[in-house]
Amino acid sequence: MRHLNGIAFSILAAAALSAIPLSFEFESAREEAESIATFFVFILAFLMDNSMQKSSKLLQAINLELSRLRRIHHVVEDFGSSKADKKLRAEVEAGLREYRAVLVKNSFAKYELAHKPFRRLTHAVYGYKPTNEHGRILLGELFDTTRELAAVRQSIISHLDHRISTYGWTVLLFIELFVTAAVLVTQGSGLTAAMGSFFILSVIFMLPILVFEIDTYSKTQLRRFGRMYKGRKRGVEHA
Repeated sequence: MRHLNGIAFSILAAAALSAIPLSFEFESAREEAESIATFFVFILAFLMDNSMQKSSKLLQAINLELSRLRRIHHVVEDFGSSKADKKLRAEVEAGLREYRAVLVKNSFAKYELAHKPFRRLTHAVYGYKPTNEHGRILLGELFDTTRELAAVRQSIISHLDHRISTYGWTVLLFIELFVTAAVLVTQGSGLTAAMGSFFILSVIFMLPILVFEIDTYSKTQLRRFGRMYKGRKRGVEHA
């Protein structure tokens, strides 16, 4: 986890703030302050769930892309032995190898660099002229698969770029500050009240960090995504 220091700081800050007596005769509003804090936690939980779903959808898209790359490899292997067939097979296999190599080397941090080998691959497919019925059938399968691959690529790009905006984080920060102030000024006296504030503030401080952790892909995660494209031998048959 990337933000252990932030979580530790959140706990220490919650402990320090809850230990300071800030009661301004607003104890009667304590219940309202806790309700606001609960509402804020629900907002963060909702954002965390959305971020987790985004990560899950990205993994699904990656697996679908790998499946389509393997499909292209298997289809071109079924072409004949004519000069045009051999040329197509060689160009497509070279495009697949380059595509995988770019993602393995640069990770998903530079996913857009795979566009060039993808264009090379599709150019080879669309430039092929079948000479028999078998070739036309296989070419149709390649057309369908490359179109699916293009759509999956757009989905991956969308998931990689989608994250909580700066505006969204700014709004959340102001709400967090308001909730923190509300909890502190309505804190009653005694150890029980202080412990209650400590628990509430700890959750309020930690949840945004956890949301950010899930919403933002780390370099390690992006490298792991890229390594999923690492295969053995030629093509992507073992990707």
